[in-house]
Amino acid sequence: MYGDLNACLWTFSGAVAGSATAADGCGTAATLPTSVFTNGQIGGSADDGATVATVARAGCSTWDGSHIRGYGNVQPWKVPAVASSPLNGRIAVGQTVLWRYVSRDGKWVMIRDPRADSTDGVGQQGWYFIPRNCLPATLPG
Repeated sequence: MYGDLNACLWTFSGAVAGSATAADGCGTAATLPTSVFTNGQIGGSADDGATVATVARAGCSTWDGSHIRGYGNVQPWKVPAVASSPLNGRIAVGQTVLWRYVSRDGKWVMIRDPRADSTDGVGQQGWYFIPRNCLPATLPG
């Protein structure tokens, strides 16, 4: 996971490399109810997000004037959410993405870049957070 999150997480075994043994220090995996990490706005299905085009409303930051600054994690369960180090992603203003959910504080959206590599932890990852103001005021379901 990109950023500064220091917590137990479960990930696909193919997303890690090296020879260290896996410790079971986190216990049994659990599924969190969406109310823990969203404000109730959820797009798409259980497997993917809903299609929407990015926009540049006030508060939508770019890293080069045309590509939206993303974040590997924003700790969406916190109010206010706390962004990790920025990612200079490939999402341009006006590009179509798939949005999955809005953070509890309403300021961040988990999106997927459909042009990115697989989502198994290898290569340029497609899932990350962008500011909510980089999407239209009304999100499609």
